[in-house]
Amino acid sequence: MATSVGNVVVAGENTATAAAGATPLEAVSRRCKGAVIKAKAGNTNAIFIGGADVDTATNDGFDASKGLVIKGHFDTGEVYFAVTTDSEGVDFWLTLV
Repeated sequence: MATSVGNVVVAGENTATAAAGATPLEAVSRRCKGAVIKAKAGNTNAIFIGGADVDTATNDGFDASKGLVIKGHFDTGEVYFAVTTDSEGVDFWLTLV
């Protein structure tokens, strides 16, 4: 019998189909205790990370391959991103609870 010990890290990605409104990080929310979220390397414009009300005027955003680390417990359903160019997105790594 296999037993997992320690942190479980899950990698994922998401792409916004259109440059309008906020896109959830994941379609189905999961409880996490940390994450790294970064703009896809091939993005041509900045992405913006925030809550359900995030938009392209929220802050300066993150250029391609740049991102942030979230520490502490949260649900992925609370994290959204917005793009200024169709079909751009984020890569992410989650540490599950």
